[in-house]
Amino acid sequence: MRANETVRQVTTRLCAAFVMLGLSAAGALAGQAYVFDKAHTVIRFSWNHLGFTEQSARFTAFDGRLVFDEKEPSKSAISVTIRADSVLSGIDGMDKALKGPDYFDVAKHPDIRFESTRIRRTGAKTGEMTGNLTIKGITRPVTLAVTFRFAGPHPLGPLIAKYKGVRVAAFSARGRVLRSDFGMGKYVPLVSDEIAISIETEWFAEK
Repeated sequence: MRANETVRQVTTRLCAAFVMLGLSAAGALAGQAYVFDKAHTVIRFSWNHLGFTEQSARFTAFDGRLVFDEKEPSKSAISVTIRADSVLSGIDGMDKALKGPDYFDVAKHPDIRFESTRIRRTGAKTGEMTGNLTIKGITRPVTLAVTFRFAGPHPLGPLIAKYKGVRVAAFSARGRVLRSDFGMGKYVPLVSDEIAISIETEWFAEK
């Protein structure tokens, strides 16, 4: 009888522990959920060409979800998927090359993905976000410096009906990666290995 009671006690404690762990995990992402305002988001990358000029391109098709905790940014998280074939430089030959096997190889690897793993505040309006970036099936850690621009009711709400009662958030982010880390090292070092990432993004709160 005592043995049975001991088993019940242990089982009860284990169940309680699992419940508490579940509550803790749920509470870890207790902020507001957002989706991209795609009309006001630009995901751009740039490189140096032969030491002569800075060239750039951007992606025009992407999806993502942000959970943002304004009081405790470290509890925030973001996941983004970019369609690699949406790369746009404005030069047809460049776009064809970027989509080809030497670079993004969009036929075999249609998606680029980013999943945050750590976010920390570095100032009143700044933070540092680390995550896993996957390009061409290769995953590497990347750190972005983030500037918080705004979170609150859309400023155009009183003027434009579709924004009435809509909550928005806005950020800027900057970072650097080595393209050779993702199997895209053609013409290095004549064309820079280092790629600068520049993101300007606005988000709509999920309803």
